[in-house]
Amino acid sequence: MPQRRYPSNSSTMKSGKPPDWSARALAKVWRWEQAVPHLERALSASPGSPELAAELATACGSAGMHRRALEVSAAALALRPRDAALLRTQALALQALEDLRADAALEAYVVHRKPDDQPHLASACGERDPACARERVPVHVHE
Repeated sequence: MPQRRYPSNSSTMKSGKPPDWSARALAKVWRWEQAVPHLERALSASPGSPELAAELATACGSAGMHRRALEVSAAALALRPRDAALLRTQALALQALEDLRADAALEAYVVHRKPDDQPHLASACGERDPACARERVPVHVHE
């Protein structure tokens, strides 16, 4: 059986080493506490990555490590101040810590998140196309 290869531009970090896929695998099955050390190592190898910071902050928050989630999200928000995932994690961490800034942080997330227009798209499609109206797939996709 041939070894699976990943594209070099997405599978290597700045160090040139392949990333630790364990962190994402663990996070996908909600094993947050186990994912955190892997994500910490990945972020230390690629400290300028807001994507990795968002993953680490989410894992920390989900594992109940709210102070660390807040630290990571605040540092990454300095690089990407409108990143919805980071703003959400920051707001949730502040809420968990009962910080008075939680409401303002939640409002910032609401302002910068992508609009949820999925129900409107599905409804409009169902009005135009009978096949679309009968669709039972939970994700509305047309090619």
